[in-house]
Amino acid sequence: MERQLLLLGVLRAQKMYGYQLNEFLERHFDFITNLKAPTAYYLLDRLAADGYVQTHQEQVGNRPQRRVYEITPQGENYFFELLRANLRGYTPPTYADEVGLAFMGELPDAELSACLAEKRAQVEAQLTRLLAIQERVQSREGETRPVRLVLDHHLTLIRAEIAWLDGLLGSLYGAAGDTGA
Repeated sequence: MERQLLLLGVLRAQKMYGYQLNEFLERHFDFITNLKAPTAYYLLDRLAADGYVQTHQEQVGNRPQRRVYEITPQGENYFFELLRANLRGYTPPTYADEVGLAFMGELPDAELSACLAEKRAQVEAQLTRLLAIQERVQSREGETRPVRLVLDHHLTLIRAEIAWLDGLLGSLYGAAGDTGA
C-alpha cells in the first residue's frame, strides 16, 4: 500500500503525465522506494479503475498524446486512509544482504573480509549520496520537514550499517591475527 500512498501523495501536489511522474519519483524518492515505471503504470491504472485517479489524454504542440493522471476526491480520501494506516503501522524491515551473512562462514576469512570491505565501500558511497541530497534539500526554500525526517532516518540507518560493518571487519581482522599464535 505504500506505493499507492506515494503515487497519490505526489499527484496531490499536481497532476502529471506518466513519464513526468516516473522522473519525479526517480529524482526525489529513489532512496525511499525502488518503484519502477512498469509497476507505477500498473498501479496508476488500478488506482484509476478504483476511482482514485482520473486520466485524460493531452497533446502539446506536435508531440504525441500523453496520458495525464490526476487524483480524484475519492483518491484524496483514500490517500488519507493509507497515510494514517502507514503512520500507525510497523513493517519489520528485511535485508536481502542478510542471506549472504547467514552463510558467510563458508568463505575463507581473507575472502570474506574483501567482500565485506567492498560492501562497506558501497554503503559509504550511499552515505555520501544521501548527504548530498540532504544538502540540496536543506538549501531549498520551503522544503518540508517530513522530507528532512525521511533523510535523517535513512542517514541514521546507513551510519549504523557502517558501524556494524566496521565492527564485523575488526573482529575478522582480529581473529585472523589471533590464529597465528
